Amino acid sequence: VCGIAGVIFLWDAFEFFRQQKRVKGGHTPANPNSPRHVKILVEHPAATTLDWLDRNPRGKPYSPKELDALKACAK
Repeated sequence: VCGIAGVIFLWDAFEFFRQQKRVKGGHTPANPNSPRHVKILVEHPAATTLDWLDRNPRGKPYSPKELDALKACAK
């Protein structure tokens, strides 16, 4: 039981670092209520609070111009 708990805690510790990396790159939305994420939002321009997957599918890719417009609406 201690070994399983140890592996779980170690996995969670690494996941915190991976999550920060994803938030900095803009791949996952930042939580503006989290002090860690607020700092990342200020320091990294690619970081966003927009969840790119929370939108209606339309059957064709969005252009970079449309993605910028979506990001601007979220701010």
